[in-house]
Amino acid sequence: MISSRLNNQCSLYRLLLHPDKGGNSESECIEQALNLVTEIVEARLGFIEFYDNKGQHCWAASNCNDKDIELIRSQISGTIISEAMSTGKTIVTPSAILDERFNQANSVIAGKIESVLCSPVKCDGLDGVIYLQGDLSGLCDRENVDEAELFSQHIQPLLKRLKYNISNTSPEEDLRKMYDLEGVIGNSPSFKKVLNEAMTIAPLDVCLLMNGETGTGKTHIAKIIHRNSSRKDHPFIHINCANIPESLFESELFGSAKGAYSGAANEIKGKISAADGGTLFLDEISEMPVSAQAKLLQFLEEGFYYPLGSSKIVKPDVRVIVASNADFQERIEEGTFREDLYYRIANFPIVVPPLRERVSDIEALIEYFVKTTAENLNLGEYTFTESCVNHMKFHEWPGNIRELQNKIQQGIIKARVANSKTISTSFIFDNVSAEQDMEEQQNDVSFSVEKTKWEKKFIAEQLGKNLWNVTRTAAALKMSRSHLNRLIREYNLQKPS
Repeated sequence: MISSRLNNQCSLYRLLLHPDKGGNSESECIEQALNLVTEIVEARLGFIEFYDNKGQHCWAASNCNDKDIELIRSQISGTIISEAMSTGKTIVTPSAILDERFNQANSVIAGKIESVLCSPVKCDGLDGVIYLQGDLSGLCDRENVDEAELFSQHIQPLLKRLKYNISNTSPEEDLRKMYDLEGVIGNSPSFKKVLNEAMTIAPLDVCLLMNGETGTGKTHIAKIIHRNSSRKDHPFIHINCANIPESLFESELFGSAKGAYSGAANEIKGKISAADGGTLFLDEISEMPVSAQAKLLQFLEEGFYYPLGSSKIVKPDVRVIVASNADFQERIEEGTFREDLYYRIANFPIVVPPLRERVSDIEALIEYFVKTTAENLNLGEYTFTESCVNHMKFHEWPGNIRELQNKIQQGIIKARVANSKTISTSFIFDNVSAEQDMEEQQNDVSFSVEKTKWEKKFIAEQLGKNLWNVTRTAAALKMSRSHLNRLIREYNLQKPS
């Protein structure tokens, strides 16, 4: 029985994390997920229904065929559902027909409804419930109630997808409209994959590992995950494990009692406790001392720990996100990282790509960092020469996004010293001379003139082929309508009379 429950739980969370794998639609995935949670809590039937803010109704049922659906819907108590939605709390009743809150309702009497779990779902313009009904009071055990409440939270990414599909939003716009992604730059396939994984996992209250080279933006992604989770109004605590001396690590993370060690004049709360209700981000976790790893593993598995020198249990409600640029297999073989801790944190790994695999994002990142750096330093607007941008696109960037940001700041400062508002290649790369800069800029001018002539002629020809239908031409050129209109104005193209 326990093995079957665990297998169903694994299947459920695999489905919620990777809904695209089976090639099913969002509504089919919701139905599959409902079937699994119905089995997990051993309910006789399950039901999900919700409405979007335009009144469009969606629902799914478990353990019934098409002929039974309307019958089951008519038996489900509107009274119980209304109570759950109005209070925002899970309704738990071992026997609805004996419960004073509901036993007068016609649907309860007609359906002879026994044990019920009804958990509300609120998800960005979608309101509804997950309703589970059984014959035995065991359905209402604490473990099953927790399972139902977790499910009502974890199904939110699927509901968001369904909502935006109903609204006919294009896939390109989905992530940006569904989530708070302010300051997130990039549309390359490798980065969009990571972003999609991160936003799928964000509402799921699980530990996750981000792996990637130094400077790829792991901290930024961790903050985005926190910002798009139910913990967003609570603290985000960031610890770089490489920056804390081994002798102080345990008290820094778990806290310590007064007098726990020499110099401990007062009780120390600890960073895990400080993150209560929110997210703890452990950066460079591979550098954590082995002595602290066992205690972290206990906290992740059991949800509590003892501060250093204390016999008092601490049970903070914390989500843990970890990151590293290390090869964990190497660390495990060296004996510097516990294998059991690795398997505990690596349930949901996200690999953040290096900048050299995101070449198509570099120009957008340049624009963003130029703007934010100039604003922060109160220096006005700056532009880059075309040859400088090309150099930056083909640079290896061993330090990734962090190196790019630092180089841009360096370029702006050098341009200011030179009394220029244009950043050339020599301001960014020390191995490029001013003479090379001048030659490249002259080539840029010749290339730019010829490119402009060709582009103007090409756009005019495409508009002519499509009888000056801007929407159809934009679709044929795979660009937005607003971009095409801007080019028409820029090149002063006129529709023939």
